[in-house]
Amino acid sequence: MNNNPEISVIMSVYNGEAHLRESIESILNQTFKYFEFIIIDDASIDSSLQIIQSYQAKDDRIILIRNEKNLGLTKSLNKALVIAKGKLVARQDADDLSLDTRLEKQYKLFIENPDIILISSSASIIDSKGNEIHPRHYKLSPEQIKKYLKRQNIIVHGSVLFRKNEIMNLGGYREHFRYAQDYDLWLRIIDKHKIYILPEYLYKVRISLENLSIRNCILQEEFAQIAKMLYYERKKFGKDSYENYFKDFSLDKIKVESYRAKAKYHFLKAMYLLGEDKIFQLRKELLTSIKYYPFNLKTYFYLLISLFGLRGINILRKVRDTLYMF
Repeated sequence: MNNNPEISVIMSVYNGEAHLRESIESILNQTFKYFEFIIIDDASIDSSLQIIQSYQAKDDRIILIRNEKNLGLTKSLNKALVIAKGKLVARQDADDLSLDTRLEKQYKLFIENPDIILISSSASIIDSKGNEIHPRHYKLSPEQIKKYLKRQNIIVHGSVLFRKNEIMNLGGYREHFRYAQDYDLWLRIIDKHKIYILPEYLYKVRISLENLSIRNCILQEEFAQIAKMLYYERKKFGKDSYENYFKDFSLDKIKVESYRAKAKYHFLKAMYLLGEDKIFQLRKELLTSIKYYPFNLKTYFYLLISLFGLRGINILRKVRDTLYMF
């Protein structure tokens, strides 16, 4: 065990047995070796705990923490942050993959740029079988990143490496954010600091249509809107109303309009299908989205372009990537 690791990698796992081995190995096989790997098992009821234990027995860089009850991602990440010994902290999601040079290249950039407190990377979106859906490529300056972040989250959470002390000084992840906790953190960072995104692909994000739910899509979007609202409060008043806003807050207060939720769900499914050349299924999802919410002109545009076959699909991929849709 390295008692003075340069980097602490933190991961929270809840019932992640399907892809957990691949994800753990993608960290253990990094070319950069001077790290500890803190894995929080968030009271999984599948074989996740046993999988982690099997790797811990072979590699003493792994530190396993078992939650007695399910705390959720935000609280689990803060728990890992508190015990992390590294000055730098890297995130890794339990079903994603890091390329083997990820930590080495991000670490080098930190050494060369002491004014940056968080570094992300471009990423490739993959499906449940590991097939690439589409690349998520960014070549942006810190000023451009700040501009885009004011609109939507363009940073892949699992790909980040950040300076622990600066993040802790900002309060870490704010625990009322059950969703979009990363986006809220990024917006608090850009108030005072720079963020950098490596244009190189160093991370693979796994998105599974089977795990995509209407309610989660809407909750993610709703919490992202709250994060933006609090950001603009800070810009105007110097502080935000986070504590007061969430004082009597409940997820049940978020009323999901079923027709809007279903429309968004089917539109997102169509976007994922752009990577699989399933034209007829893609059109079906777009038509279903229009059925539930016929007022979104973007959906009609995508449906029209899809009529041009594979050529149209290639055009839609370029449009999607340009608009930072994921």
